[in-house]
Amino acid sequence: MSKAFRDMSNAERIAARIAKNRAIDERIALQGSAPVRSLRHVKVSFSGRDAVGFSHADTFPAIASVITTLCGAENEFVGHRQIVAAIVQDVELGWLLNQIFARDPDERPQEWWANSMMAWFSQRITEGTNPFADKFEREPGTTPYKYRLRHK
Repeated sequence: MSKAFRDMSNAERIAARIAKNRAIDERIALQGSAPVRSLRHVKVSFSGRDAVGFSHADTFPAIASVITTLCGAENEFVGHRQIVAAIVQDVELGWLLNQIFARDPDERPQEWWANSMMAWFSQRITEGTNPFADKFEREPGTTPYKYRLRHK
């Protein structure tokens, strides 16, 4: 019988995640197919005593909506900080940020969590595993990235 994730030490949790990722990689290699571009099972967890975090499936669609709204009719590039500020104010993500903040043993501010959400969104675009990657373009040469809707 395996130990429940919540009962594991941090080192055991990391080892369990590495083992799970290896098993997924092996399964994909055996199937000979590319990874599924789905966010359903992707989760980000930061743990103290209890697991705290968010899933990409919960946050990425809302972040894409926030960016689309910020671009406006003129479709101007919007920066990382501007997007993070809008995520904190977003009605759809507000409930999630409140829940995360209430359970976070390190009491990190909502802005920290919103920044983490946006950083994951951006990283997954870089890796080509964000299903919203085709919807946005990045302003070349900017760090952190600025986004706008891709012209069709």
